[in-house]
Amino acid sequence: MQKKHSPGALAAAFRRQAGYCAELGSPLWSEAMKKVAADIEAGGIFARFLADWDGDLERGILPLRLFGGLHFLALRGQAPALAARLPSTGGRPDSEFWPVLCRTLAENEPLLRRFLDHPPQTNEVGRSAIFLGGFLEIAARSGLPLSLHEIGASAGLNLCWDRFAFHLGPHRWAGSDSGLTLTAEWRGPAPRLDVQPVIAGRQACDRRPVDLADPEARLHLQGYV
Repeated sequence: MQKKHSPGALAAAFRRQAGYCAELGSPLWSEAMKKVAADIEAGGIFARFLADWDGDLERGILPLRLFGGLHFLALRGQAPALAARLPSTGGRPDSEFWPVLCRTLAENEPLLRRFLDHPPQTNEVGRSAIFLGGFLEIAARSGLPLSLHEIGASAGLNLCWDRFAFHLGPHRWAGSDSGLTLTAEWRGPAPRLDVQPVIAGRQACDRRPVDLADPEARLHLQGYV
């Protein structure tokens, strides 16, 4: 077991993640994480809640664990005041956002502690835009079916990359079920857009696999988005 972290180290982790959120287009979470960092340094409610967490601050992504749990509560309908202030649940941020965030923590500590114990599983299907170019090239060069294997697959969404539609800059490619379209920047020559690879098999493993047939599990994943 690692030693408990100092308030300064905890606050730095939240400020670091706030920077990532700002870069990736989540300004609301970015500002909220900065406020959590200040609260930790001031010995506030978040400082008390996080004081016993002894995980790896570099790899454990503590801020996403906490904010994934807060978002889950809003999505689940368990934190209606927070949901009313989150765009993802049809709300709009206002001057009460921070007090509401603090109350949500105070009223739901047991559930949020369970989120702190669970590594985030983000299932970022945008990564499939990177896979597409590589797999199309492999299929074109080999002329063989592809057998997909993934370690740490969570719910396995990226195993279905060949079913999505892609807008890669000016380039277009459609899979077998284009109900989801991924849009990404693409630089350089186009991938092999004339190839439709055959997928011979899909296998994956995860320490905590997610069952997408479970509505609660789906909400859990949405919490990290």
